[in-house]
Amino acid sequence: MRVYIPATLPLLSELAKRGELGPGPLTAYAVTPGLRDSALLRADRLLFGETPSLSLQQWLTPWLTEALLVCYLLFFTLMLLPLVFFWLRRQHAEMQTYVQMVVLFFVTNLTLYLLVPAIGPRFVLERQYAEPLHGVLVGDSIRDMFQHTPFFRDCFPSGHTAGTLLTLAFTSRKLRGYFFVALPVGVLCIGATVLCRFHYAVDVLCALPLTLWSLRGARVLDPGVWTAWAAWMSARRWPFARGPVPVARESTSLADDRLNELDQLA
Repeated sequence: MRVYIPATLPLLSELAKRGELGPGPLTAYAVTPGLRDSALLRADRLLFGETPSLSLQQWLTPWLTEALLVCYLLFFTLMLLPLVFFWLRRQHAEMQTYVQMVVLFFVTNLTLYLLVPAIGPRFVLERQYAEPLHGVLVGDSIRDMFQHTPFFRDCFPSGHTAGTLLTLAFTSRKLRGYFFVALPVGVLCIGATVLCRFHYAVDVLCALPLTLWSLRGARVLDPGVWTAWAAWMSARRWPFARGPVPVARESTSLADDRLNELDQLA
């Protein structure tokens, strides 16, 4: 936890000389919330006996580690490529729906990172692993790159798991060819979240509701639904109307039609 202590320049100078702030009670302010890794680790041990990144570490080989880390690095490519294919195939409705899902996913995921800050087993359990991860070609470089990212509190829930499942679920019906190519990459990416010590297993389990929320909740971002419902509300509040008016019924029908269309796209 980062702590802020109000201090003047003379006090800071004295602190540098003496190495302490001095006697007496001091007023300090918590800047960032405490980490929740202990709670996530307890959940793993309650469900599995031990967090899987520790119990499965003996199964990792350099080549498997290499494949897992490369696929983990390809996460954003995996999620963004469908937009390119939708644009090339002029599937604008599918592209819009997919963008809404991705936006809702990232906003929700980042919000949960702030609400449940955790740095993951690669830092908390570093001394309990038998040895560091080792790849063959670029695996070590990818490992070191993630060790020095500017933001570490991105553990709960697993965004790589939820985003990968979101992409695979949507493309399984709209881009079948891409789905079959992306499937093995996605499976390895999800496996890397635990085996490469980025996440606790409970992070992966809690990614499933995030995926469902992104798939089903993206309709709230569709402007057509809001326009239709706004017209319906405006018609219902018309002071001279005695009961439902045709405009209200038409607006309700438009909103229902748009919701049905979004259900088919999702």
